[in-house]
Amino acid sequence: MHQLLQLVNDFVGSDRKDEWRWVLDGSGKFTVRSIKEHLVLHRYSIPEYVHRWNNWVPKKVGILTWRANLDRLPTRCALARRNINVPNVLCPMCGEAQETTEHIL
Repeated sequence: MHQLLQLVNDFVGSDRKDEWRWVLDGSGKFTVRSIKEHLVLHRYSIPEYVHRWNNWVPKKVGILTWRANLDRLPTRCALARRNINVPNVLCPMCGEAQETTEHIL
């Protein structure tokens, strides 16, 4: 309640009509260029590892290795990290180590 009152007390209103403003461009108007520049500056980066696709292996093998390189296989540890209820993160085959991508492969 204290935080809410503090926010309300700091509010400064105006008589102007409400309007939409695009904050990524100085003019306040949306442009495709401004969103592209923002994405290039903040989202896109050169990955540390570039997966090389091989047409000689089956697609499912290529996808498996790609997901393994990104640590995106649904191992017990990965599922637990994503807040999925996993009763035990130990490997069901050996029972000695946590089931991670490295352990499986």
